[in-house]
Amino acid sequence: MAPSQIQIAISSLQRLLNEEQSYYKEQAQQEARIAKLENPQANGNDENHEYQLNQERKALDETKAMIPQMRDRITNAREKLENMLVSHASLLASGFISTGVWDADD
Repeated sequence: MAPSQIQIAISSLQRLLNEEQSYYKEQAQQEARIAKLENPQANGNDENHEYQLNQERKALDETKAMIPQMRDRITNAREKLENMLVSHASLLASGFISTGVWDADD
């Protein structure tokens, strides 16, 4: 049996939440790498140091820019799911659709 639209919406919301968490984890890792690169004692005379530091900062900026976008996508997915649930509940209450559960009288 194919998943219902509600199940698909739930899975989508869960995926978005997991993706958001991965961005936060990535942000923490990038901040740690930047802190390590900014430490003058750990760097020595690496010619590539400034380039690496700039690249890490750019990557961090890109990650930080994705977090609000993810939050918007999560909010939209949550609202869509809530609307589906309200619609489904009203259809159940009106008797337009059934739960698929047999009544004891049947």
